[in-house]
Amino acid sequence: MILHLNHQQLLNGNNLAYIMRIDYRQASLEDAELLINIYDASFYDDYLRYGSCPGYGLKKEKMEE
Repeated sequence: MILHLNHQQLLNGNNLAYIMRIDYRQASLEDAELLINIYDASFYDDYLRYGSCPGYGLKKEKMEE
């Protein structure tokens, strides 16, 4: 799943409000590189601490399975 956040600022008088729309969609093959970058950034510290992490260093081919 891919989470897409879209936000808008609204000014109502002197008040500033944010409206956020959250969309979920099925990940596609084109999303594999983005997801790998997110996983690597998320699990890098665990990889350094423990020497391995199943979520770090995934290959695009593995994501496409």
